[in-house]
Amino acid sequence: MAVGTGVAAFSAETVSPRPGAARSLIPRVAAPQAARRELVASIPVRMAPWTPAGLFMGLVANIIRDLLDLHSGLLNGATASAAGLSLGRLTPRRTVFLGGAACCWEPP
Repeated sequence: MAVGTGVAAFSAETVSPRPGAARSLIPRVAAPQAARRELVASIPVRMAPWTPAGLFMGLVANIIRDLLDLHSGLLNGATASAAGLSLGRLTPRRTVFLGGAACCWEPP
């Protein structure tokens, strides 16, 4: 990483600067005037199902530590990454059911 940072820092720039480049980085969202009201009203509805899934993925490390009695930061990070990759492909409803089942499960 240090070598890559050094190479990038001392490499010659490949483009010439133009005025307004920083301004082009400002995000712009556009929607037709007729659809704006519905778009704004649907934002909470679209975000709500993913909130429990995000909460579960954020708590995976604590669940592993408490239920399985494993105290490894590397294992917690790897498991959280795996959960994010695997659960990200599921529907929000299925993720909530799986998260609820995992929280209620007690090892024998």
